[in-house]
Amino acid sequence: MIDKPFLHGLLALCVMSVLSVAPQAEEAAPFPLLLSPDELAARLDDVTLVDIRSAEDFLEKRLPQSVWLSSAEFFETRNAIPRMLPEAEALATFFSERGIPQDVPVVIYGANEHAGDMVTVARAFWAFETVGYDAVAILDGGLARWEAEGHDLVSEPPPPRPQADVTPTPEGQRAIATKADVKRALENDDAVLVDARPANQYSGAVPVRGIERRGHIPGAHNIVYSRVVTMPHAVFKSPEELKELLYGDGICEDTAVIVYCNAGSFSSLHYVAYRLLGHDTVANYDGSMMEWAEEAALPVSTDARE
Repeated sequence: MIDKPFLHGLLALCVMSVLSVAPQAEEAAPFPLLLSPDELAARLDDVTLVDIRSAEDFLEKRLPQSVWLSSAEFFETRNAIPRMLPEAEALATFFSERGIPQDVPVVIYGANEHAGDMVTVARAFWAFETVGYDAVAILDGGLARWEAEGHDLVSEPPPPRPQADVTPTPEGQRAIATKADVKRALENDDAVLVDARPANQYSGAVPVRGIERRGHIPGAHNIVYSRVVTMPHAVFKSPEELKELLYGDGICEDTAVIVYCNAGSFSSLHYVAYRLLGHDTVANYDGSMMEWAEEAALPVSTDARE
């Protein structure tokens, strides 16, 4: 006769064997960083839509259920440096008051009539990530493409939204590069700098209002911000095209990258473009040349990069 302890042990082994071979639940795929109009239309009830155009344009026509945010809220003067990104706590309060919860994917859009429209969209994307929103995306082509592809727009006054719980996370701050980070990159050669400004600003051929010294941070690559999008509707270039543009000449998938411009706005487009390539070690230098050129002891070059 088989004793009971043996039977209990055998039963336990069988249960463990079944559990070990049972299929494991797949992890949910991360929310995409870029959505086409059709992809967004299929998710419209599951996201918070953020319109970053002017208030007048928002009231005239917009995507259904959109929340309006003023692009001016993404700038402040701090330590006498203009056009800095507000600190995470201030942004969190702003997003909370506008009813943008942290646990619902955020999709941002602009007019997308030209490449410049994407600068404010990309800066807003960066700002949400600095606060610690896990799922932030951009409507590729913006309102212009949404409308061109026959999707609905609304114009009635938007309903009020309840406040949302928003708490900044330390992880979000990795998206911001500081002056100290840039100095360390120059000293240790542990990050590559990418200047997103037009070539004549990079070279110092023309002055920039508010910046005393012309030129660029030594060693920086110059990749003009507008090159990551294509018309019509200022859609992002394909991953293959972005890799060809943003990689090479010492920059690869594993390289730490710091992007900058005059005030961290043009460079926000490069921040998004690198993120689209799955590049996790990218940060946007908040003060950019507005801050860097202000300190006379910091180097500025007008030489072509060797």
